[in-house]
Amino acid sequence: MVDKLHSLLSTGFFPEVVPPCFSAIKLADGTIKYSNELDGLRWTGKHTTKPAPYSSTKRNGHRRQFATCHPASYFFICRFIEDNWGSLEDHFKKSKISLSTPNFNEGPLVVRPISFTPFGELDKTVHRKILYSPFLLRADVAQFFPSIYTHSIPWALHGKESSKNDFDSKSSSLPFNELDFQVRRAQDGQTRGVLIGPDAHRIIAEAVITAADIKFQTLSGDKIIGGVRHVDDYYLGVSDEADAALVLSHLRESLAEFELFANDEKTKIIRTDQPSDDSWPSQLRTLTSNVEIVESGEAIRNVVEITISLIKSSGSQSPLKLLLRELDRKNISESDHFDILETYLMRFIYHFSHAIDYICLVMAKRAAIALSFDKNSWETIINFNLKRFASYRYHHECAWLLWLSHQLDIYLSDDVISQIERTENPHLISIIVSLYANNKIKIKRNFELPSSDTGSQASWMVQLELRKYDIIKQKFSGPYGSYLDKISDEKIGIIDLNNDLERLSSSDHSAIESSRWGYEAFDQDKIRNIFESHPSSIDDY
Repeated sequence: MVDKLHSLLSTGFFPEVVPPCFSAIKLADGTIKYSNELDGLRWTGKHTTKPAPYSSTKRNGHRRQFATCHPASYFFICRFIEDNWGSLEDHFKKSKISLSTPNFNEGPLVVRPISFTPFGELDKTVHRKILYSPFLLRADVAQFFPSIYTHSIPWALHGKESSKNDFDSKSSSLPFNELDFQVRRAQDGQTRGVLIGPDAHRIIAEAVITAADIKFQTLSGDKIIGGVRHVDDYYLGVSDEADAALVLSHLRESLAEFELFANDEKTKIIRTDQPSDDSWPSQLRTLTSNVEIVESGEAIRNVVEITISLIKSSGSQSPLKLLLRELDRKNISESDHFDILETYLMRFIYHFSHAIDYICLVMAKRAAIALSFDKNSWETIINFNLKRFASYRYHHECAWLLWLSHQLDIYLSDDVISQIERTENPHLISIIVSLYANNKIKIKRNFELPSSDTGSQASWMVQLELRKYDIIKQKFSGPYGSYLDKISDEKIGIIDLNNDLERLSSSDHSAIESSRWGYEAFDQDKIRNIFESHPSSIDDY
């Protein structure tokens, strides 16, 4: 049986896009062990905590704002979910169209606690579910996670009218009032939006949109021939454009009931007799299907150049992620012609940062198996790009390059470290602390912490790392100070620079794991383009 609380607190704690040096397993152990220190703070609404932001990439060059929750606040959220999982499961079953019903994963090799239908299976499921539909209504929710109204959480489980008549977070008849309360407390009291990153918040978001599904199913009735929803993306088969317009109006009404809104820019009515105009995944798989491709420098160069063209034509950086995945499957890190790919990777860090995680993993694999690479050039590239990304506050790119600097045994300049420190981002500074403690930073640093209530700030993770290495002795202050001090006394931190070294060093493992770092995200491009060659105008609807 899955220990839901520990699973959510450990492998479901950090956003899945962070580099492998982030680990919350020991933190989860400590949090559960010292949970009695938190029990007295369960209902104190004034003791809010601040999440730690993590700005990441999107395939089209835009940004996605992830966040890491304070462990104390996250404990209350996860414990509530575990205690009320039966009610949540019953609720999820009421949606007849969801493909993103949360399921807890089991087994010793589980990377994330929650799994949904993978993108790789989504296109087949959509084609099967829409049956004979002449038209497809394609819609999604605008800014889904950031727009969720926390008060809609009890609306979803208990009904809107009942919830509006009882706001008591301790209500015995409306238990999900507490979840609304705990979610708000975990984001500095904000009622708009839920965090992107923690797995518990994926469950919460699904609960809200499931309630919209229930209303939508009632309104639409037999106007939908067949369809699915995957997280916030709807694929609905209908008989004609008039039915599509009617179903769309029902969808908008159902979402609005829970303060959610359809994204008009991405809403389309599409004829299902049109082929997809996005064939690049199949093209790349065909080009890389020959296992001997990594044994020819010319073949490597050719497929990379084609991939660059596909990036330009598709407007997405996902083709590069697919290419690196396929080459990694062919053991490109062990190739005698690795230097051909390596020179491209050096340039791609600048031009295609959405693939920076895969680039770093492939390079780290090469170093872990002790094969040659151009260390001098990588030192220049990492320092140059770190300084540039830090000035933009691009946390994702900085985090991966900091991790890679350790894997390649590269020292960072004082200017670069100072630039990163100016971001004041707890994720990045925590890695800096660990690099400093492991003698990878030559210049002495003076790490600064907030002057008061350090236990509630997003800097808690930095202070944990500093205490772990005895760089400072400063105790945590504020209401969560006692809990965090007990964690610190056991030298528990959240950074382990060698966390993935054994896997990367093994010839039995690829650099890019199949269950992490958006492994199948490129398939989403294919899904988003199903039948989109000749969309009908939606302006009139």
